[in-house]
Amino acid sequence: MAETIRKRTPRDLLRMAFRRWRVFLLSAVLFALIALVAAHFITPRYVGTVRFERRIDKTLTPDGLSGLQSPGAFDAEKLTLQHELHGYEAVARVVAAEPFEFFKDLPRADDGSLTREGEIRKREVIHGIIAGLQVQFEINSDAVDLISVSFVHADPNLAQSIPNALVANYITGQSHRRLARLEASRDWLKEHADAAERARQAVADRKIELESKYVGLKGGTQEDIDRRMQQTKADLTAVLRLVDLAEKKYARLLALRNEQVNGVEDLPKQVIKGPNPELERLGAELQEYRVELDLAKTLRKMTDSHPAIVTLQQRIESLEKRIRDTPAEIVIQTIYGENTGASEFAARIAAAQSEVEILSLERDRVASQVQGYEQMMKDFDGPRRQYVATVEELDARTIEAQEWQRRLRDMEMVLLAERENRRQQLSAVELAREQLFPAFPSLLRVFAVAFLGAMAFALGMVLLFNAVDHTIDEPEEAGMRFGVPVQGVISEIVSPRQQAIRGWKRWVLGPAVTAAFVVVLGVASLSIVLWLRQPEQYGQFWSSPATYLYQMIAR
Repeated sequence: MAETIRKRTPRDLLRMAFRRWRVFLLSAVLFALIALVAAHFITPRYVGTVRFERRIDKTLTPDGLSGLQSPGAFDAEKLTLQHELHGYEAVARVVAAEPFEFFKDLPRADDGSLTREGEIRKREVIHGIIAGLQVQFEINSDAVDLISVSFVHADPNLAQSIPNALVANYITGQSHRRLARLEASRDWLKEHADAAERARQAVADRKIELESKYVGLKGGTQEDIDRRMQQTKADLTAVLRLVDLAEKKYARLLALRNEQVNGVEDLPKQVIKGPNPELERLGAELQEYRVELDLAKTLRKMTDSHPAIVTLQQRIESLEKRIRDTPAEIVIQTIYGENTGASEFAARIAAAQSEVEILSLERDRVASQVQGYEQMMKDFDGPRRQYVATVEELDARTIEAQEWQRRLRDMEMVLLAERENRRQQLSAVELAREQLFPAFPSLLRVFAVAFLGAMAFALGMVLLFNAVDHTIDEPEEAGMRFGVPVQGVISEIVSPRQQAIRGWKRWVLGPAVTAAFVVVLGVASLSIVLWLRQPEQYGQFWSSPATYLYQMIAR
Protein backbone atom coordinates (compact mmCIF):
# COMPACT_ATOMS: atom_id res chain seq x y z
CA MET A 1 0.00 0.00 0.00
CA ALA A 2 2.79 2.37 0.94
CA GLU A 3 4.59 1.60 -2.26
CA THR A 4 1.44 2.28 -4.28
CA ILE A 5 0.96 5.69 -2.65
CA ARG A 6 4.59 6.56 -3.18
CA LYS A 7 4.34 5.79 -6.90
CA ARG A 8 1.05 7.68 -7.37
CA THR A 9 1.38 10.38 -10.03
CA PRO A 10 -0.87 13.23 -11.23
CA ARG A 11 -2.03 10.89 -13.93
CA ASP A 12 -3.18 8.44 -11.25
CA LEU A 13 -5.13 11.29 -9.59
CA LEU A 14 -6.73 12.16 -12.91
CA ARG A 15 -7.68 8.55 -13.52
CA MET A 16 -9.07 8.40 -10.01
CA ALA A 17 -11.25 11.47 -10.70
CA PHE A 18 -12.52 10.01 -13.93
CA ARG A 19 -13.23 6.72 -12.23
CA ARG A 20 -15.23 8.52 -9.52
CA TRP A 21 -16.68 11.16 -11.79
CA ARG A 22 -20.06 11.01 -10.13
CA VAL A 23 -18.54 11.93 -6.74
CA PHE A 24 -16.42 14.62 -8.38
CA LEU A 25 -19.35 16.16 -10.27
CA LEU A 26 -21.76 15.99 -7.34
CA SER A 27 -19.22 17.52 -4.93
CA ALA A 28 -18.32 20.30 -7.37
CA VAL A 29 -21.95 21.16 -8.04
CA LEU A 30 -22.86 21.16 -4.35
CA PHE A 31 -19.93 23.43 -3.43
CA ALA A 32 -20.69 25.82 -6.30
CA LEU A 33 -24.36 25.99 -5.25
CA ILE A 34 -23.43 26.62 -1.63
CA ALA A 35 -20.92 29.33 -2.65
CA LEU A 36 -23.38 31.08 -4.96
CA VAL A 37 -26.17 30.96 -2.39
CA ALA A 38 -23.86 32.10 0.41
CA ALA A 39 -22.74 35.07 -1.71
CA HIS A 40 -26.32 36.37 -1.51
CA PHE A 41 -25.88 36.84 2.23
CA ILE A 42 -22.76 38.98 1.92
CA THR A 43 -23.51 42.66 2.48
CA PRO A 44 -22.49 44.52 -0.69
CA ARG A 45 -20.08 47.41 -0.36
CA TYR A 46 -20.13 50.37 -2.72
CA VAL A 47 -17.09 52.67 -2.95
CA GLY A 48 -17.44 56.32 -3.93
CA THR A 49 -14.19 58.21 -4.62
CA VAL A 50 -13.61 61.95 -4.97
CA ARG A 51 -10.32 63.40 -6.19
CA PHE A 52 -9.46 67.02 -5.62
CA GLU A 53 -6.36 69.09 -6.24
CA ARG A 54 -4.55 71.54 -3.98
CA ARG A 55 -2.14 73.82 -5.82
CA ILE A 56 -0.09 76.76 -4.52
CA ASP A 57 1.47 79.49 -6.67
CA LYS A 58 4.91 80.15 -5.18
CA THR A 59 5.29 83.37 -7.17
CA LEU A 60 2.57 84.80 -4.91
CA THR A 61 4.26 83.64 -1.71
CA PRO A 62 6.30 86.46 -0.09
CA ASP A 63 8.50 85.68 2.86
CA GLY A 64 8.07 86.82 6.41
CA LEU A 65 4.29 87.06 6.66
CA SER A 66 3.85 85.24 9.96
CA GLY A 67 4.17 81.89 8.19
CA LEU A 68 0.73 82.19 6.61
CA GLN A 69 2.04 82.25 3.06
CA SER A 70 5.16 80.17 3.39
CA PRO A 71 5.47 76.62 1.99
CA GLY A 72 5.72 75.44 5.60
CA ALA A 73 2.13 76.55 6.17
CA PHE A 74 1.09 74.52 3.12
CA ASP A 75 2.79 71.45 4.65
CA ALA A 76 1.17 72.14 8.02
CA GLU A 77 -2.27 72.07 6.41
CA LYS A 78 -1.51 68.57 5.13
CA LEU A 79 -1.10 67.32 8.69
CA THR A 80 -4.62 68.43 9.62
CA LEU A 81 -6.21 67.56 6.28
CA GLN A 82 -7.40 64.09 7.30
CA HIS A 83 -9.02 65.40 10.47
CA GLU A 84 -10.69 68.26 8.61
CA LEU A 85 -11.94 65.87 5.91
CA HIS A 86 -13.22 62.94 7.95
CA GLY A 87 -13.06 64.04 11.56
CA TYR A 88 -16.14 63.81 13.73
CA GLU A 89 -17.09 67.47 13.31
CA ALA A 90 -16.62 67.34 9.52
CA VAL A 91 -18.88 64.27 9.21
CA ALA A 92 -21.39 65.73 11.67
CA ARG A 93 -21.70 68.89 9.52
CA VAL A 94 -22.38 66.78 6.44
CA VAL A 95 -24.91 64.65 8.29
CA ALA A 96 -26.68 67.76 9.63
CA ALA A 97 -26.81 69.38 6.20
CA GLU A 98 -27.97 66.35 4.21
CA PRO A 99 -31.47 64.90 4.85
CA PHE A 100 -30.36 61.26 5.16
CA GLU A 101 -33.10 58.72 5.64
CA PHE A 102 -31.46 56.88 8.54
CA PHE A 103 -31.66 60.03 10.68
CA LYS A 104 -35.40 60.42 10.27
CA ASP A 105 -36.12 57.36 12.42
CA LEU A 106 -33.97 58.39 15.38
CA PRO A 107 -35.84 58.78 18.69
CA ARG A 108 -36.74 62.39 19.32
CA ALA A 109 -38.32 64.35 22.16
CA ASP A 110 -41.48 66.41 21.89
CA ASP A 111 -39.53 69.53 20.90
CA GLY A 112 -37.89 67.68 17.99
CA SER A 113 -34.46 67.30 19.59
CA LEU A 114 -32.81 63.90 19.80
CA THR A 115 -33.22 61.89 22.95
CA ARG A 116 -30.25 60.31 24.69
CA GLU A 117 -30.85 57.09 22.80
CA GLY A 118 -31.17 59.02 19.56
CA GLU A 119 -27.93 60.87 20.22
CA ILE A 120 -26.16 57.58 20.91
CA ARG A 121 -27.44 56.07 17.69
CA LYS A 122 -26.50 59.20 15.79
CA ARG A 123 -22.94 59.02 17.10
CA GLU A 124 -22.78 55.35 16.21
CA VAL A 125 -23.83 56.17 12.67
CA ILE A 126 -21.24 58.98 12.43
CA HIS A 127 -18.49 56.72 13.72
CA GLY A 128 -19.58 54.10 11.23
CA ILE A 129 -19.25 56.64 8.42
CA ILE A 130 -15.81 57.67 9.69
CA ALA A 131 -14.73 54.01 9.69
CA GLY A 132 -15.69 53.74 6.02
CA LEU A 133 -13.72 56.84 4.96
CA GLN A 134 -10.18 56.78 3.64
CA VAL A 135 -7.98 59.72 2.56
CA GLN A 136 -4.89 59.17 0.41
CA PHE A 137 -2.32 61.46 -1.23
CA GLU A 138 -1.99 60.20 -4.79
CA ILE A 139 0.43 63.09 -5.53
CA ASN A 140 2.32 64.76 -2.70
CA SER A 141 4.72 67.61 -3.54
CA ASP A 142 5.66 71.13 -2.41
CA ALA A 143 3.51 72.86 -5.01
CA VAL A 144 0.65 70.48 -5.84
CA ASP A 145 -1.26 67.65 -4.15
CA LEU A 146 -3.79 65.23 -5.57
CA ILE A 147 -5.94 63.80 -2.79
CA SER A 148 -8.55 61.06 -3.05
CA VAL A 149 -11.38 60.60 -0.55
CA SER A 150 -13.07 57.19 -0.65
CA PHE A 151 -16.14 56.03 1.23
CA VAL A 152 -17.35 52.44 1.55
CA HIS A 153 -21.00 51.80 2.38
CA ALA A 154 -23.78 49.36 1.64
CA ASP A 155 -25.98 52.18 0.28
CA PRO A 156 -24.78 53.29 -3.18
CA ASN A 157 -26.40 56.71 -2.75
CA LEU A 158 -24.47 57.36 0.47
CA ALA A 159 -21.27 56.08 -1.12
CA GLN A 160 -21.69 58.82 -3.73
CA SER A 161 -23.13 61.73 -1.74
CA ILE A 162 -21.05 61.64 1.47
CA PRO A 163 -17.54 62.01 -0.08
CA ASN A 164 -18.84 64.69 -2.46
CA ALA A 165 -20.33 66.64 0.45
CA LEU A 166 -17.19 66.23 2.59
CA VAL A 167 -14.90 67.57 -0.14
CA ALA A 168 -17.28 70.43 -1.01
CA ASN A 169 -17.44 71.47 2.66
CA TYR A 170 -13.66 71.20 3.00
CA ILE A 171 -12.99 73.36 -0.05
CA THR A 172 -15.49 76.01 1.05
CA GLY A 173 -14.36 75.97 4.68
CA GLN A 174 -10.67 76.11 3.83
CA SER A 175 -11.22 79.07 1.53
CA HIS A 176 -13.14 80.97 4.20
CA ARG A 177 -10.61 80.15 6.91
CA ARG A 178 -7.65 81.19 4.76
CA LEU A 179 -9.34 84.46 3.83
CA ALA A 180 -10.13 85.15 7.48
CA ARG A 181 -6.52 84.48 8.52
CA LEU A 182 -5.13 86.62 5.70
CA GLU A 183 -7.52 89.49 6.46
CA ALA A 184 -6.57 89.36 10.15
CA SER A 185 -2.89 89.46 9.19
CA ARG A 186 -3.56 92.33 6.79
CA ASP A 187 -5.29 94.33 9.53
CA TRP A 188 -2.44 93.61 11.95
CA LEU A 189 0.16 94.74 9.43
CA LYS A 190 -1.84 97.86 8.58
CA GLU A 191 -2.06 98.80 12.26
CA HIS A 192 1.70 98.50 12.67
CA ALA A 193 2.38 100.29 9.37
CA ASP A 194 0.19 103.23 10.45
CA ALA A 195 1.91 103.34 13.86
CA ALA A 196 5.34 103.31 12.20
CA GLU A 197 4.31 106.14 9.85
CA ARG A 198 3.00 108.22 12.77
CA ALA A 199 6.26 107.71 14.64
CA ARG A 200 8.27 108.71 11.54
CA GLN A 201 6.17 111.83 11.04
CA ALA A 202 6.63 112.85 14.68
CA VAL A 203 10.42 112.63 14.34
CA ALA A 204 10.29 114.57 11.04
CA ASP A 205 8.27 117.34 12.72
CA ARG A 206 10.82 117.48 15.54
CA LYS A 207 13.65 117.80 13.00
CA ILE A 208 11.90 120.67 11.20
CA GLU A 209 11.29 122.39 14.53
CA LEU A 210 14.99 122.19 15.40
CA GLU A 211 15.99 123.53 11.98
CA SER A 212 13.58 126.45 12.38
CA LYS A 213 14.67 127.26 15.92
CA TYR A 214 18.41 126.87 15.39
CA VAL A 215 19.30 128.20 11.97
CA GLY A 216 22.48 126.62 10.69
CA LEU A 217 22.10 123.20 12.31
CA LYS A 218 21.60 121.69 8.90
CA GLY A 219 24.95 123.09 7.74
CA GLY A 220 26.75 121.01 10.25
CA THR A 221 29.76 123.00 11.76
CA GLN A 222 30.47 126.06 13.93
CA GLU A 223 32.75 127.39 11.21
CA ASP A 224 29.77 127.72 8.89
CA ILE A 225 27.83 129.62 11.51
CA ASP A 226 30.83 131.90 12.19
CA ARG A 227 31.19 132.70 8.49
CA ARG A 228 27.54 133.55 8.22
CA MET A 229 27.77 135.74 11.32
CA GLN A 230 30.79 137.65 9.93
CA GLN A 231 28.99 138.15 6.64
CA THR A 232 25.94 139.45 8.46
CA LYS A 233 28.08 141.80 10.58
CA ALA A 234 29.63 143.21 7.39
CA ASP A 235 26.13 143.74 6.04
CA LEU A 236 25.17 145.45 9.28
CA THR A 237 28.17 147.81 9.03
CA ALA A 238 27.23 148.80 5.47
CA VAL A 239 23.60 149.32 6.46
CA LEU A 240 24.64 151.48 9.46
CA ARG A 241 26.75 153.64 7.13
CA LEU A 242 23.84 154.08 4.76
CA VAL A 243 21.52 154.90 7.65
CA ASP A 244 23.96 157.53 8.92
CA LEU A 245 24.16 159.16 5.46
CA ALA A 246 20.39 159.09 5.08
CA GLU A 247 19.87 160.62 8.52
CA LYS A 248 22.40 163.40 7.78
CA LYS A 249 20.71 164.12 4.46
CA TYR A 250 17.32 164.19 6.13
CA ALA A 251 18.63 166.51 8.92
CA ARG A 252 20.17 168.87 6.35
CA LEU A 253 16.93 169.07 4.42
CA LEU A 254 15.05 169.82 7.61
CA ALA A 255 17.53 172.58 8.43
CA LEU A 256 17.06 174.09 4.96
CA ARG A 257 13.34 174.01 5.39
CA ASN A 258 13.66 175.82 8.70
CA GLU A 259 15.84 178.47 7.10
CA GLN A 260 13.22 178.87 4.39
CA VAL A 261 10.54 179.29 6.99
CA ASN A 262 12.67 181.92 8.80
CA GLY A 263 13.08 183.92 5.56
CA VAL A 264 16.34 182.56 4.27
CA GLU A 265 16.21 182.58 0.50
CA ASP A 266 19.44 180.65 -0.20
CA LEU A 267 18.32 177.15 -1.20
CA PRO A 268 20.38 174.54 -2.95
CA LYS A 269 20.65 175.50 -6.57
CA GLN A 270 23.38 173.22 -7.90
CA VAL A 271 24.48 169.72 -6.77
CA ILE A 272 28.01 168.46 -7.59
CA LYS A 273 28.45 164.63 -7.72
CA GLY A 274 31.58 162.43 -7.54
CA PRO A 275 32.68 158.75 -7.37
CA ASN A 276 30.94 156.67 -4.69
CA PRO A 277 33.51 155.44 -2.08
CA GLU A 278 31.17 152.59 -1.09
CA LEU A 279 31.91 150.91 -4.43
CA GLU A 280 35.62 150.90 -3.62
CA ARG A 281 34.98 149.32 -0.21
CA LEU A 282 32.64 146.69 -1.66
CA GLY A 283 35.16 145.86 -4.37
CA ALA A 284 37.94 145.37 -1.82
CA GLU A 285 35.68 143.12 0.24
CA LEU A 286 34.74 141.13 -2.86
CA GLN A 287 38.40 140.64 -3.76
CA GLU A 288 39.09 139.42 -0.22
CA TYR A 289 36.36 136.77 -0.42
CA ARG A 290 37.59 135.63 -3.85
CA VAL A 291 41.09 135.17 -2.47
CA GLU A 292 39.68 133.19 0.45
CA LEU A 293 37.68 131.01 -1.97
CA ASP A 294 40.78 130.22 -4.02
CA LEU A 295 42.77 129.35 -0.90
CA ALA A 296 39.99 127.02 0.31
CA LYS A 297 39.93 125.16 -3.02
CA THR A 298 43.68 124.93 -3.53
CA LEU A 299 45.19 124.61 -0.08
CA ARG A 300 42.35 123.04 1.89
CA LYS A 301 41.22 120.82 -1.04
CA MET A 302 37.56 121.67 -0.48
CA THR A 303 34.98 120.65 -3.11
CA ASP A 304 32.19 122.80 -4.48
CA SER A 305 29.66 120.92 -2.35
CA HIS A 306 31.46 121.70 0.90
CA PRO A 307 29.38 123.98 3.17
CA ALA A 308 32.25 126.53 3.51
CA ILE A 309 32.66 126.79 -0.29
CA VAL A 310 28.91 127.14 -0.72
CA THR A 311 28.86 129.94 1.90
CA LEU A 312 31.72 131.84 0.22
CA GLN A 313 30.09 131.57 -3.18
CA GLN A 314 26.81 132.88 -1.77
CA ARG A 315 28.71 135.77 -0.13
CA ILE A 316 30.45 136.63 -3.41
CA GLU A 317 27.16 136.57 -5.29
CA SER A 318 25.60 138.87 -2.66
CA LEU A 319 28.47 141.38 -2.92
CA GLU A 320 28.33 141.33 -6.70
CA LYS A 321 24.62 142.10 -6.55
CA ARG A 322 25.20 144.97 -4.08
CA ILE A 323 27.93 146.40 -6.33
CA ARG A 324 25.53 146.32 -9.26
CA ASP A 325 22.82 148.04 -7.19
CA THR A 326 25.13 150.72 -5.65
CA PRO A 327 25.18 154.05 -7.61
CA ALA A 328 28.50 154.94 -9.18
CA GLU A 329 28.26 158.63 -8.05
CA ILE A 330 27.17 160.45 -4.92
CA VAL A 331 26.55 164.16 -4.11
CA ILE A 332 29.88 165.84 -3.20
CA GLN A 333 28.87 169.56 -3.10
CA THR A 334 25.61 171.53 -3.09
CA ILE A 335 25.45 175.11 -4.39
CA TYR A 336 22.66 177.22 -2.92
CA GLY A 337 20.85 179.90 -4.80
CA GLU A 338 17.33 181.05 -5.34
CA ASN A 339 14.31 179.10 -4.08
CA THR A 340 13.25 176.40 -6.60
CA GLY A 341 9.85 175.92 -5.14
CA ALA A 342 8.19 174.74 -1.93
CA SER A 343 6.55 171.66 -3.50
CA GLU A 344 9.80 170.30 -4.90
CA PHE A 345 11.56 170.82 -1.58
CA ALA A 346 8.78 169.05 0.35
CA ALA A 347 9.05 166.04 -1.97
CA ARG A 348 12.79 165.84 -1.36
CA ILE A 349 12.21 165.89 2.43
CA ALA A 350 9.59 163.13 2.18
CA ALA A 351 11.89 160.99 0.05
CA ALA A 352 14.72 161.43 2.54
CA GLN A 353 12.45 160.52 5.43
CA SER A 354 11.25 157.37 3.64
CA GLU A 355 14.86 156.39 2.90
CA VAL A 356 15.74 156.74 6.59
CA GLU A 357 12.81 154.58 7.62
CA ILE A 358 13.60 151.81 5.09
CA LEU A 359 17.25 151.72 6.02
CA SER A 360 16.34 151.67 9.72
CA LEU A 361 14.16 148.59 9.19
CA GLU A 362 16.94 146.88 7.26
CA ARG A 363 19.37 147.76 10.07
CA ASP A 364 17.09 146.21 12.68
CA ARG A 365 16.67 143.06 10.58
CA VAL A 366 20.40 142.54 10.05
CA ALA A 367 21.10 143.30 13.71
CA SER A 368 18.56 140.64 14.67
CA GLN A 369 20.34 138.12 12.46
CA VAL A 370 23.67 138.96 14.08
CA GLN A 371 22.15 138.38 17.52
CA GLY A 372 20.68 135.07 16.35
CA TYR A 373 24.03 133.84 15.05
CA GLU A 374 25.75 134.92 18.26
CA GLN A 375 23.19 132.98 20.30
CA MET A 376 23.67 129.96 18.03
CA MET A 377 27.41 130.03 18.62
CA LYS A 378 26.77 129.94 22.37
CA ASP A 379 24.19 127.12 22.26
CA PHE A 380 25.56 125.10 19.31
CA ASP A 381 26.82 121.86 20.91
CA GLY A 382 23.63 120.73 22.68
CA PRO A 383 21.16 121.42 19.82
CA ARG A 384 23.64 120.00 17.29
CA ARG A 385 23.88 116.71 19.12
CA GLN A 386 20.12 116.66 19.47
CA TYR A 387 19.75 117.41 15.75
CA VAL A 388 22.16 114.62 14.70
CA ALA A 389 20.35 112.12 16.95
CA THR A 390 17.02 113.26 15.48
CA VAL A 391 18.28 112.78 11.91
CA GLU A 392 19.54 109.27 12.72
CA GLU A 393 16.27 108.41 14.40
CA LEU A 394 14.37 109.74 11.39
CA ASP A 395 16.39 107.51 9.05
CA ALA A 396 15.70 104.47 11.22
CA ARG A 397 11.99 105.31 11.48
CA THR A 398 11.81 105.81 7.71
CA ILE A 399 13.37 102.39 7.03
CA GLU A 400 11.03 100.76 9.55
CA ALA A 401 7.95 102.43 8.05
CA GLN A 402 9.00 101.41 4.53
CA GLU A 403 9.49 97.81 5.66
CA TRP A 404 6.02 97.69 7.23
CA GLN A 405 4.53 99.22 4.10
CA ARG A 406 6.30 96.62 1.93
CA ARG A 407 4.97 93.76 4.04
CA LEU A 408 1.49 95.30 3.94
CA ARG A 409 1.62 95.54 0.13
CA ASP A 410 2.78 91.92 -0.10
CA MET A 411 -0.05 90.81 2.16
CA GLU A 412 -2.62 92.72 0.12
CA MET A 413 -1.26 91.08 -3.03
CA VAL A 414 -1.58 87.63 -1.43
CA LEU A 415 -5.07 88.42 -0.17
CA LEU A 416 -6.17 89.56 -3.63
CA ALA A 417 -4.72 86.41 -5.20
CA GLU A 418 -6.50 84.28 -2.58
CA ARG A 419 -9.83 85.97 -3.26
CA GLU A 420 -9.41 85.26 -6.97
CA ASN A 421 -8.44 81.64 -6.18
CA ARG A 422 -5.05 82.08 -7.83
CA ARG A 423 -2.68 81.65 -4.88
CA GLN A 424 -3.85 78.37 -3.33
CA GLN A 425 -6.31 76.57 -5.56
CA LEU A 426 -8.65 73.91 -4.25
CA SER A 427 -10.69 72.29 -6.98
CA ALA A 428 -12.46 68.97 -7.39
CA VAL A 429 -10.84 67.01 -10.21
CA GLU A 430 -13.25 64.07 -10.17
CA LEU A 431 -16.47 63.77 -8.19
CA ALA A 432 -17.88 60.49 -6.94
CA ARG A 433 -20.16 59.05 -9.59
CA GLU A 434 -23.35 57.07 -9.24
CA GLN A 435 -22.44 53.63 -7.91
CA LEU A 436 -23.95 51.09 -10.29
CA PHE A 437 -22.04 48.02 -9.13
CA PRO A 438 -20.70 47.11 -5.70
CA ALA A 439 -16.96 47.06 -5.18
CA PHE A 440 -17.36 44.02 -2.92
CA PRO A 441 -18.22 41.30 -3.65
CA SER A 442 -17.35 41.55 -7.33
CA LEU A 443 -19.09 39.22 -9.75
CA LEU A 444 -15.82 37.89 -11.13
CA ARG A 445 -14.52 37.01 -7.68
CA VAL A 446 -17.76 35.23 -6.74
CA PHE A 447 -17.58 33.02 -9.83
CA ALA A 448 -13.85 32.47 -9.36
CA VAL A 449 -14.36 31.35 -5.75
CA ALA A 450 -17.28 29.13 -6.75
CA PHE A 451 -15.40 27.44 -9.63
CA LEU A 452 -11.97 27.06 -8.05
CA GLY A 453 -13.44 26.08 -4.72
CA ALA A 454 -15.70 23.52 -6.41
CA MET A 455 -12.72 21.96 -8.18
CA ALA A 456 -10.67 21.80 -5.01
CA PHE A 457 -13.58 20.49 -2.93
CA ALA A 458 -14.48 17.84 -5.53
CA LEU A 459 -10.91 16.64 -5.77
CA GLY A 460 -10.73 16.44 -2.00
CA MET A 461 -13.91 14.38 -1.86
CA VAL A 462 -12.56 12.01 -4.53
CA LEU A 463 -9.40 11.50 -2.46
CA LEU A 464 -11.49 10.94 0.66
CA PHE A 465 -13.76 8.39 -1.01
CA ASN A 466 -10.77 6.64 -2.48
CA ALA A 467 -9.10 6.47 0.93
CA VAL A 468 -12.12 4.90 2.68
CA ASP A 469 -13.10 2.64 -0.24
CA HIS A 470 -11.31 -0.75 -0.21
CA THR A 471 -12.89 -2.01 -3.43
CA ILE A 472 -10.44 -3.64 -5.82
CA ASP A 473 -10.90 -2.04 -9.23
CA GLU A 474 -7.86 -3.30 -11.19
CA PRO A 475 -6.44 -6.84 -11.66
CA GLU A 476 -2.96 -5.57 -10.84
CA GLU A 477 -4.26 -4.16 -7.58
CA ALA A 478 -5.70 -7.64 -6.66
CA GLY A 479 -2.37 -9.33 -7.35
CA MET A 480 -0.47 -6.76 -5.29
CA ARG A 481 -2.92 -6.92 -2.39
CA PHE A 482 -3.19 -10.74 -2.15
CA GLY A 483 0.34 -11.51 -3.24
CA VAL A 484 -0.66 -14.01 -5.96
CA PRO A 485 -0.06 -13.88 -9.67
CA VAL A 486 -2.99 -12.96 -11.89
CA GLN A 487 -3.46 -15.58 -14.59
CA GLY A 488 -6.51 -14.03 -16.31
CA VAL A 489 -9.61 -11.82 -15.97
CA ILE A 490 -13.22 -12.97 -16.20
CA SER A 491 -15.73 -10.29 -17.29
CA GLU A 492 -18.58 -9.28 -15.01
CA ILE A 493 -21.65 -11.46 -15.42
CA VAL A 494 -24.68 -9.08 -15.57
CA SER A 495 -28.26 -10.31 -15.41
CA PRO A 496 -30.99 -8.82 -17.62
CA ARG A 497 -32.54 -7.06 -14.61
CA GLN A 498 -29.24 -5.44 -13.77
CA GLN A 499 -28.83 -4.38 -17.38
CA ALA A 500 -32.29 -2.77 -17.33
CA ILE A 501 -31.55 -0.92 -14.08
CA ARG A 502 -28.23 0.29 -15.43
CA GLY A 503 -29.83 1.42 -18.66
CA TRP A 504 -32.51 3.36 -16.74
CA LYS A 505 -29.86 5.04 -14.58
CA ARG A 506 -27.71 5.85 -17.59
CA TRP A 507 -30.32 7.14 -19.99
CA VAL A 508 -33.06 8.48 -17.68
CA LEU A 509 -31.92 9.19 -14.16
CA GLY A 510 -28.47 10.43 -15.09
CA PRO A 511 -29.61 12.97 -17.69
CA ALA A 512 -32.46 14.09 -15.42
CA VAL A 513 -30.12 14.66 -12.44
CA THR A 514 -27.59 16.40 -14.69
CA ALA A 515 -30.29 18.62 -16.15
CA ALA A 516 -31.51 19.43 -12.66
CA PHE A 517 -27.99 20.35 -11.56
CA VAL A 518 -27.53 22.49 -14.65
CA VAL A 519 -30.86 24.26 -14.07
CA VAL A 520 -30.06 24.87 -10.39
CA LEU A 521 -26.60 26.16 -11.22
CA GLY A 522 -28.00 28.37 -13.96
CA VAL A 523 -30.66 29.81 -11.66
CA ALA A 524 -28.08 30.44 -8.91
CA SER A 525 -25.69 32.06 -11.39
CA LEU A 526 -28.47 34.23 -12.85
CA SER A 527 -29.57 35.20 -9.36
CA ILE A 528 -26.10 36.31 -8.30
CA VAL A 529 -25.64 38.24 -11.56
CA LEU A 530 -28.97 40.05 -11.08
CA TRP A 531 -28.20 40.66 -7.39
CA LEU A 532 -24.87 42.32 -8.15
CA ARG A 533 -25.60 43.96 -11.51
CA GLN A 534 -29.36 44.55 -11.72
CA PRO A 535 -30.85 44.93 -8.22
CA GLU A 536 -34.25 46.01 -9.62
CA GLN A 537 -34.58 42.95 -11.83
CA TYR A 538 -33.37 40.73 -8.98
CA GLY A 539 -36.57 41.48 -7.09
CA GLN A 540 -38.70 40.85 -10.16
CA PHE A 541 -36.92 37.52 -10.75
CA TRP A 542 -37.62 36.09 -7.31
CA SER A 543 -41.20 37.38 -7.24
CA SER A 544 -41.97 35.24 -10.32
CA PRO A 545 -39.02 33.18 -11.58
CA ALA A 546 -40.93 31.34 -14.30
CA THR A 547 -42.40 34.54 -15.74
CA TYR A 548 -39.02 36.29 -15.67
CA LEU A 549 -37.28 33.36 -17.36
CA TYR A 550 -39.98 33.15 -19.99
CA GLN A 551 -39.72 36.89 -20.73
CA MET A 552 -35.93 36.66 -20.85
CA ILE A 553 -36.08 33.73 -23.29
CA ALA A 554 -38.72 35.50 -25.36
CA ARG A 555 -36.51 38.56 -25.68
